[in-house]
Amino acid sequence: DAVMEVVGSSATLKLAIDLVRPGGTISSVGVHTANHFSFSPGEAYDKNLTYKSGRCPARYYAEKLLREEVPQRYPIEDIITHQFALEEGAKAYDVFDKKLDNCIKAVFGEHG
Repeated sequence: DAVMEVVGSSATLKLAIDLVRPGGTISSVGVHTANHFSFSPGEAYDKNLTYKSGRCPARYYAEKLLREEVPQRYPIEDIITHQFALEEGAKAYDVFDKKLDNCIKAVFGEHG
């Protein structure tokens, strides 16, 4: 029925075209930088596709989700494994990047 393409590469957009059923919809929210589409208008026409892309007011939704939805559905303390003071920024990035001490998510300041 629908495929959501979130990467923004030519390969993933082409895969979306290949996967979506005839009459289906592709919603592409990945940031595309290619100068051309990886599918032709003929391919879209033959499959009777609906293609949607564009920006959304991400800051509005992110703020709303973080404030209202995420805390109810996903206890944040379950994913935050490491907390650092702002002065420990370099160490925090190193621990997170190298997944030291089984780091899943590192945050600055006090949370939880």
